[in-house]
Amino acid sequence: MTGHIAIDCPLATLKEQNRVCQCGCDPDAVEAKRLYNYSSKCTHHCCHCQKPNRPEDLRALNNQFVCHGCYSDYHYELPPDDPQRIYYYDQGDGRGTLVPCKICKETGPTSRMYSLESLEQALWFCDLEHLYAYKAGQDILYNPNYNLWTRIRHYTESNHSAGSQYEMNQTRIYRLAKIFLEESNQYLAEALEPQVTD
Repeated sequence: MTGHIAIDCPLATLKEQNRVCQCGCDPDAVEAKRLYNYSSKCTHHCCHCQKPNRPEDLRALNNQFVCHGCYSDYHYELPPDDPQRIYYYDQGDGRGTLVPCKICKETGPTSRMYSLESLEQALWFCDLEHLYAYKAGQDILYNPNYNLWTRIRHYTESNHSAGSQYEMNQTRIYRLAKIFLEESNQYLAEALEPQVTD
């Protein structure tokens, strides 16, 4: 059985350059992030976001070391038909992480989506407005006596809801909820466009 010998490793030089900031990164930016995220085990850094990391948590990408989040973002931003992206999401580390939004059906990695736990399945949403349109719609399905606007205002304005902390477009949420409830003949793309009433 052969082991990994550091002296023969082609990444050893790259790792050492990363550790002492000879990789092209701004040492001051790395140090600023290091102070905020200090750990004695984080001796290296991500060359994209400058965040300190443990060397074993970094991945080589285009002669630089990057963290898991930046590695995932790199592959997501590749064109959909790029072989590198296809391999990453079909067979690589990203396998099973592309999920569709429950409202608009657009797929995205779970790291960029909002989730809502459900008894049947995990539900994913690409935007908070989509999440709250779904929640308000589910409330109406549960109790038809609810008023849709009241439920939307509950989720976006009430101090009892986390949604009140975000600046969201209530009229867009209303349009999306109506489409979700199949009470509107408006197309989804049209509902997502900015409108005069927004």
